[in-house]
Parts: sequence; C-alpha cells; structure tokens
Amino acid sequence: MLVNVEIRERTRELLAESVLDAPNTDAKIRRLLQGEYLRETARYRRRDQELSQKYGMNFDEFFSRGIVKENNYSWEVEQDAMEWETSIGGLQTMARKLNEIQMLLNE
Repeated sequence: MLVNVEIRERTRELLAESVLDAPNTDAKIRRLLQGEYLRETARYRRRDQELSQKYGMNFDEFFSRGIVKENNYSWEVEQDAMEWETSIGGLQTMARKLNEIQMLLNE
C-alpha cells in the first residue's frame, strides 16, 4: 500500500544528503528506524546487564526466586524489578521490530 506523506523540503534535502546507504526516501527512513531500534536494544541490554551484575543472576532467576519478596518489597528492589521487566520486554519488542524492518529492507 502506498501512502502519501508530507515531508518538508529541508527534511527531504537532509535525507538526500545523508550518508545512509539506501536507494530512496522510504529505504532511508527504514534505515533510520533500524538505527533507532538498535540504539533502544543497546539501552535495554545495558540495563539488563547492570541488574544481572547487581543481583548476581538473570531476570528469570530473580523472578522465580521471589527476590522482591525476599527483600521485604523494598522500594529499590521493586524499582529494579520494574525496570528489569521493562528492559526484558523492550528487548523482545526490539527484536521483533528489527526482524520486521530487516524483512522490509530485504524486499
């Protein structure tokens, strides 16, 4: 499906001048999305690694061992648990989006 989108002239010029290796505007936007997904993946992965080091275990073990309860539901541990869960979900979402954008780039 082809959809018309309004892009300001300067934005179009910047895309044309970009170093992105892509044949057209649509492909360049896909490359930009891919880059953003990779940055988000790195951010989520970094937080996952920080929390794994902090607790000496991965998220699944943290959850299955009930570390939040074990620490009497302390604010810090609950915050970490929520951030960790968000990071794990974010990694899954970014993997799905990266796969989808890769399929589009291969068309």
